[in-house]
Amino acid sequence: MILDTLETLDHHENSID
Repeated sequence: MILDTLETLDHHENSID
């Protein structure tokens, strides 16, 4: 689902920070 992808991306971005 698109929502799942968005959440995953958000998590990845947070990890990078």
